[in-house]
Amino acid sequence: MSEEKDIEEKDIEEKDIENKDIDNNGIEGKRTNKITKLLCRLLEGVRDTIKDYPVTLISVIIAALLGALCIGDSSDYLALNDLYEKGISFFLIMSAQVILYEEIFRKKTRIRIAGCFLSAIISAVYVFILFNDNEIVFGAESEAVKQNFIRFLAVYLTVMILGSIYHMYKRLEEDFEVFCTRAFLELCKTTFIYGLFAVGLAIIVLIFNELIFDTGDFLEQLELFLAGGIYSAMCLKAVSKKNDPPGKFAGICIVYVLQPMLIISFIIIYVYIIKIFVTDSIPSNTIFGILAFLFSVGMPIFTMINGSNSENMLLKKGSKFLPYAFIPFIFLQVWSMGIRIQAHGFTVPRYGAVVLIVCEVIYFILYLIHHITHNQSISLILFFLMVIAALVLVVPGICFDDVVINSQIKRLDEALANEELSKEGKHSVYSAYREIYYVSYRGERILENKYEEALRDEINDYDDINIGGGVNFDYNKGEEEINISGYNMLYNVTDCEYTQEYSCLIKSAADKDYTVDLTELYEWIDDNYSDERNYVSLDLTDRNLYRIDDKRDLYITSLYTDYDVSLGKVEYININGYILEK
Repeated sequence: MSEEKDIEEKDIEEKDIENKDIDNNGIEGKRTNKITKLLCRLLEGVRDTIKDYPVTLISVIIAALLGALCIGDSSDYLALNDLYEKGISFFLIMSAQVILYEEIFRKKTRIRIAGCFLSAIISAVYVFILFNDNEIVFGAESEAVKQNFIRFLAVYLTVMILGSIYHMYKRLEEDFEVFCTRAFLELCKTTFIYGLFAVGLAIIVLIFNELIFDTGDFLEQLELFLAGGIYSAMCLKAVSKKNDPPGKFAGICIVYVLQPMLIISFIIIYVYIIKIFVTDSIPSNTIFGILAFLFSVGMPIFTMINGSNSENMLLKKGSKFLPYAFIPFIFLQVWSMGIRIQAHGFTVPRYGAVVLIVCEVIYFILYLIHHITHNQSISLILFFLMVIAALVLVVPGICFDDVVINSQIKRLDEALANEELSKEGKHSVYSAYREIYYVSYRGERILENKYEEALRDEINDYDDINIGGGVNFDYNKGEEEINISGYNMLYNVTDCEYTQEYSCLIKSAADKDYTVDLTELYEWIDDNYSDERNYVSLDLTDRNLYRIDDKRDLYITSLYTDYDVSLGKVEYININGYILEK
């Protein structure tokens, strides 16, 4: 009986062990299945994306391949590299166009094929114009043709890309805020996954380079090619496919991390507004950039808060009203930028600032309509961006170069009306002239037609007018023989450092430091040179030898110093020369 019991107990123990093994294997199996399913879903999504957008992604892959071939020392293959650059431009422009046809006409093969041919023609024309070295293209000046075609192309591609995104949003039948939130979070996840893959690949190649042999630029070429071949498809999948809704963790991050940080930033700006009125001051130059950054960061946060699954969160209830807290900042932006435009006219950055303000106003109008009516009016921002792109780039009288040229011509004429120009006046004249000249090809032509050559040359001579007090003085003796009679040793000056009271600490090749008093030099500069120009070339003929002590002198072969003549203040000095020792 005891033997039978022992046998039964052993059987029970063996069964328990087997059951535990089965349970452990089951758990591991489930874990493995989850990872496998995740990878399979990712690969299936990429495969489906390639099926939906074959020409788009193939164009990106070819551009990435050509870019990879361009990397490295190409000094011996300039003609081949020029061909690569043309190919990269062609296929990138091609991909930005074809995506619209493959998105909207996915079930109409003939229209897609016709769209591909049209895109190829436009891309070929772009490459022909951009890389053409002739002065005349299509019977017109080459620079004019290039700039005008690039502008029209930019507007055209903006319409194609934003139109594709709008159609994706409509096809997926989601609220626009949910669509944006899912796409953003999916892009973040995609970037993280691909980033891990890229880092791991880089580690493998670097180890191979260290232990086997150096592959040169292979790592950069491989990473670029895979970014075009894999990452671009993953990003397109993130935007064009209906992904999983944002999880609870994502909602917590958006509502309880990003939103409070935005609220704190808003509070700081409101405190700053109070400070402006209390101290009766004007907004600083930096406030516009800060508010522009807050809007560019805040708009995605506003969208993601309303598109996240976090209705039961406490901070979510008032999140719909958070965007309205930014509206007073628009008036602060108008105030800040208006002061600069009134004083100095329009420039390209200031024009861009006005465009941003217009975009902010449109966004908040659409947001208010969306908030009141609960329709999808906020999605219309994509169409407004298309219109704004056209107005900014191609519509006469409103486009950026017309506005800048008209504004700066008025400023230039007002300054030139003065018979005697002060330093500030000369600086203002040159500033306006420069803005007109560089804004586009039209600026240079208008200046040539409006002002005589002698006046243009005079204005160009104002380029280094000093209005701040600091002057850059420079001296260079060049390759001349040095008279060292009366000296026994000569050491190179290796470094120098300005200390105080016109004294300079000189370091020599003999590993010794010497202090030289340059008061005489700067007194001579005060007496002989003004602060009219920002940059002045000194003439130190027979004045480049300065005493260090009874046995040593400093011989200067070149000198550069930032010196405020009006204040007698040295900001920086650099000296090359020799220590002559008796």
